Amino acid sequence: MTVNYPYRQRLSLRLRSLLLIVAVMLLMLVAGSVVLLYVARGAVEEEMEAGVGLASLLVDGTLHAADPRGFLPVRDVLQGLQSLRHVDVMLDSQPVKLTHIEPPQDAPQWFYNLLRPEDSVPTYRLPIEVGRNTDYVTIRPNPGDEIDEIWKDFKLLVGIAAVATFLTCFLIYLAIWRGLKPLQALQDAFVRLERGYFETRIASSAPRELAKLQDGFNHMAEVLQSNIAERRRLAGRVVEMQENDWRGLAREIHDELSPQIFRLRADAAALSDMLATASQPAAQNMVRSIAESVEVLQTQMQSLYKRLRPQALDELGLKGALEDMVNRWRRLYPNVEWLLYMDKLPEPLPDMVNVTVYRFVQEGLTNAGRHSGASRIETSLQHVAEREMLLVTISDNGKGLAEATGGYGFGLSGMRERLSALGGVLEYDHITGGGLLLRAEIPLLTDQAPVQTEGVL
Repeated sequence: MTVNYPYRQRLSLRLRSLLLIVAVMLLMLVAGSVVLLYVARGAVEEEMEAGVGLASLLVDGTLHAADPRGFLPVRDVLQGLQSLRHVDVMLDSQPVKLTHIEPPQDAPQWFYNLLRPEDSVPTYRLPIEVGRNTDYVTIRPNPGDEIDEIWKDFKLLVGIAAVATFLTCFLIYLAIWRGLKPLQALQDAFVRLERGYFETRIASSAPRELAKLQDGFNHMAEVLQSNIAERRRLAGRVVEMQENDWRGLAREIHDELSPQIFRLRADAAALSDMLATASQPAAQNMVRSIAESVEVLQTQMQSLYKRLRPQALDELGLKGALEDMVNRWRRLYPNVEWLLYMDKLPEPLPDMVNVTVYRFVQEGLTNAGRHSGASRIETSLQHVAEREMLLVTISDNGKGLAEATGGYGFGLSGMRERLSALGGVLEYDHITGGGLLLRAEIPLLTDQAPVQTEGVL
């Protein structure tokens, strides 16, 4: 029977730890990017100030070195300064850039707007004499190429940081997975313990903190196994004594009471014949009533004898007794498909095992035949050699347990107690599409060595 636990809907500790680490790494990446952009913005401003200052000195020196006689020579001089970076040089009389042919912008507009200085870098204006006129050379900052360089470096750094973050998270995940693996072994051991495998032990080289938990589990399982074994031993002894009492009572009924009842029935018949010749109808009726009561008593005694001790087990053995039981159900309910599958069983089986298997199948078929309303009932008996046990299953396609509890409740409790006395397990589950599956594990050996659950670190 499956139990739903609300904690199973929560995130695992491994995933929660990984998500927390990923969140911290992403925050660090975002914070680093913000700091980097802040520093880069300051660097752009400093670079622009230095570029404008250097360009102003270079333009001023170049123009004074030349002896301009008109506009074209000045323009030619200025166009010779196209190698200047981070600035635009223009003449006021012709608002066309004479220097710095700007390449296409690589950085996205949002990045450009984020790093572009507003008005912190001043524009430099240099007056020049062009003939009789005065013109101005305007030098203003142009951060485009600087921002493009920063964008390339920023992409590279963010890419490296992203790869480093991914590798770090992956390595941390492996470390967490490896560190928490002993907890998975502990969880598996608890599941086995819940299913009744009290011989389960954990053997793993866990870290010191988790090793204490595993040692505590092993000690708990050992104490629990010892207590359960003692309880089963006492319960098995009680069942064995009960079976011995029933066997003795059945033998007494068969050996002592049966002959007396048979003799009483024969005497009643002889007395009836004698009274018939004497023409005493009242006495004949009384004798007939005695004979009928004796017949009812004999029938009830035979039924009680069968309940106290399955006579078919002594006469036919377990396999023959089960086949005889299924055949009787076939005759009683011919419209139901009765199926029986049996493996080759080891010989000889302990008497307690034979009786327990027979009683389990008897109770299961009785409940299924009378209460489930099934059209198909299947019984299977398998010998699981590696676990030294018998696996008995009874399945039907009827109403299931929920709609047939009136016949199943007490029977299931009785079967579970009998199986528990032998160290067995009873499980039941609903079949998809309708029906019920009964599953009994009946060990052939009472003493079992502890089974260790390996935990690989």
